[in-house]
Parts: sequence; C-alpha cells; structure tokens
Amino acid sequence: MNYMKQLVKITVILAILCDLSHAQNQVLFTIEDQPVYLDEFLYIYEKTNRDEANFSKSSVEEYLDLYKRFKLKVYKAREMKLDTIKALQQELNGYRKQLASAYLSDREVLEDLAREAHSRMLRDVSFSHILLKVSPTASDEETEKVYQKALNVLERLRNGEDFGQVAVEVSEDENVSKNRGDIGYVTAMLPDGFYELETAIYTIPANTYSRPIRSKLGFHIVTTSGDRPARGEIEVSQILIRNEKGRSNKPKIDSLYQLLENGADFATLARQHSDDKSTASQGGYLGFFGINKYESVFENTAFRLREDGDYSRPIRSSLGWHIIKRLSHKGIAPFEEMQRTLEAKIKSDGRYEIAEKAMLSKIKDENNFRESSWNRKQFISDVGAEYLTYKWKAPDEYDNQELFSIGGTAVKVDEFLNYLTKNTAARLRINRGMGLEQALDQLYEEFVESTLKDYQESQLENKHPDFKALMREYSE
Repeated sequence: MNYMKQLVKITVILAILCDLSHAQNQVLFTIEDQPVYLDEFLYIYEKTNRDEANFSKSSVEEYLDLYKRFKLKVYKAREMKLDTIKALQQELNGYRKQLASAYLSDREVLEDLAREAHSRMLRDVSFSHILLKVSPTASDEETEKVYQKALNVLERLRNGEDFGQVAVEVSEDENVSKNRGDIGYVTAMLPDGFYELETAIYTIPANTYSRPIRSKLGFHIVTTSGDRPARGEIEVSQILIRNEKGRSNKPKIDSLYQLLENGADFATLARQHSDDKSTASQGGYLGFFGINKYESVFENTAFRLREDGDYSRPIRSSLGWHIIKRLSHKGIAPFEEMQRTLEAKIKSDGRYEIAEKAMLSKIKDENNFRESSWNRKQFISDVGAEYLTYKWKAPDEYDNQELFSIGGTAVKVDEFLNYLTKNTAARLRINRGMGLEQALDQLYEEFVESTLKDYQESQLENKHPDFKALMREYSE
C-alpha cells in the first residue's frame, strides 16, 4: 500500500508562509480522516529548529516533508497497535502524572510565594522568642490550654515585664538559660513547618510582640530588634590551632600570623600547621557558608573581611585559635535566576498549601462546583463506629446521596466510601481523640481535594494547549 499517495491528502502547505496569525485550528493535512493541525506543526517546527526557525519557504517545505513522513510512521505504529503495549502505556501515564503536577497549582500564587521568599532573603532579621511546646497531634483541649498560657505570657510582656526574664521563667526552648530567648540573626527560608514564624519575624515592627504563632514545635511569642542587608555566603580557608589543656597556643597562632604578614603562602601554612585535619590537606579550604553555621565570633570575623584574599587576625572560638582567609563572596542572586529553585523548594514546604488552596478555589469557581445538602449524620450512622479500626469494612447498604458536583458531574456517597476503603493508611493516621464525626469531616475534605485535582488533571488537554502539545509529542 502506498501510504504517501492513498492516506495523505494535503489541504494547506504554503499557507503558513502567508499568514501565521490564523494558524490555530487550521487543518494542514489529514491521514485517514485524522486531521493534523497547523498549530501542531508550527509548535514542532519551532521547537526542533529553535534559533534556525526562520520560516523561509525552503525551510518550511523541507520540514513539512519530514513531518508528514513522521506522522505516517506514527499512524502505521497505531495500526499495528504498538501504542497499546502495557509497558509503553505505563511509561506514558507516568510521564503524564509528572507533567501534570506543574499545572496542578496556582502559578500566580506560587510565583508570589517565590517573590516573597526572595525579598525576605535580602534581609537578615535579629529576633528573640518564647516557646511553649505543644505537639502537632495534641488534642484541641490540650492545644487550647497551651494557647491560653501563651496569651497570659503576652499580657505580661505588654505590661512591661522584661522579655529576657520572662523567657527564662517560662520558655521551653532548651537554650533559654544561655540566650534568654535571643536567637540572633536568621534569614529566609526557615525550615518546613516554620512559615508562620518566618512571616512574623519579617513583618512585625521592631521591639513589639507578635501574637502567639503556631509551629510544629508549639506556640512562639516573637520580638525583633533590627535587621541588616543579608550576608549571603562567603568562601573561606582557615588555619586552626586547637586548644590544649594547661597550655596556651596563642604564641603559635601569632607566629603563623606574622609569617603571613611577611609574605608566606596561606595554603602552605595551613597544610603544615593547621589542626583541622579535614581541611588542612586542602590548604585549609572550608568552602562556602552562610549565617548560623559556625560560632558567631567565627562568622562575624569572616564576613568582616572586605576583599578576596584578605585574612583576619587570630581569633579565639571554643575550638581554638583561627586565622580566616576570604576567597570569595556570593550575595543573593536576582529573582529571575532563583525563581525555579525557589519554586521547587516551596513545593516541598508547608507554605505550598497556600498555592494549593488558591488552586482548589479556582477549580471550584471555573467548574461550577456545587456542594449538596447531604445528610452527614445518616452517613456517619451508615459508616459505623468501627471506622477508625482495622476491623472496618464499607457497609453493604447505605443512602447513596449526592455529595457535590463538579463540571456538571455528580459525586455520590459510593465514591467517598470507595476512597475510604482504598485509603486505609489515611484512615488509621487520624487522631483517635478527635472522634468519628470530626475524623470523617477531615477525610471528606481530603476526598473533595483529591476529586478536584483528578478532575482538573482530566481537563488539562482541553485547557492548556502547551500541555496537549507536550503529551502528543511524548506519546508519538
């Protein structure tokens, strides 16, 4: 069979040379009544040729011929049902899931969070806190008790009591006896679980007190004492002479400093004399570090060095005597350079919930989400008291009422029960102290979120032409 003659019916070839503005939905050619659109061809042409995609007549005609041949091979492969091979289907589904994740968030909110993080990274803020511990899994009653205690502490501070003294009396931070609640300078982004604490640190006016801020450790009351331009990261080498009991090593470090002043090579002295065995063989090279990695005397001395190649006078830490040499310094890069890295970090951080909530709200608005007036008490009765145990099985009889609709499709009780049956781990991790009704409410919210995401994923090809093009390209 001559596929070139019998299957391909060229309808538009040179139209793209005349008017690219009408490319959308124009049929370029068909294969057995299956249309291949002009915008699809343009997408592949530009992606493949990149800077050489000049749309000259010869370039377009040459690539169009290659593209027709490629499409014919795809058609023949599908005729042979090669696209139904299980391994290929699994690979395609895995790729689709991975690609879809980039679309299942509110991109504007994600960018806003990245910009917020970047703007905070430009400043280091000095803060103190009082911590009252409460477990993330504590009961509502226990959590409320600690929260009220935090409010009482806040009242004492607002009445003029000294922060450091109150911190020593009530704070459950393990270091409070040493630092009186003074943490010193920090910079964004704080670790996962401390976004609200970070927000308080970066937003409250200096020398005022925050409301009790919840983190995964408990409740914090925060005050700040000032800020400074972010220190960024500094690259250094060091010579370390360790402390020895009953012996002062100050003369030795002073003699090494004098050798440097007389022109000796820093790396050579480090190799010969430094007691830091992990860096001595590398000429004392310690690498890059930012704030709060080393003791403050070491950090402050390093960041006071103004020029690459400068070295410090001998300083003393808990380890011994140091001479520090600055090799280079990195400030905070522009947002455009950091955006992708920041967004990836945010996606693995608790603050990503903000973007997810915005995305879910948008899905509801765009797809006519309607929640029905379903009988929750009847549902709880149908589920039964054994729900939070391994013994539970979905009931055989239940009122299959409508829970909600999305995109005109009703979602009923049987789908929720199926979700509960499949998600045993989610069911058993529920805090038993919250009771059956509260547990089911929480799982219902998770079910709604899951359903909304599944629906949105099923519509990606219809709503995002770039997603459709990437999936088509990968599948072919």
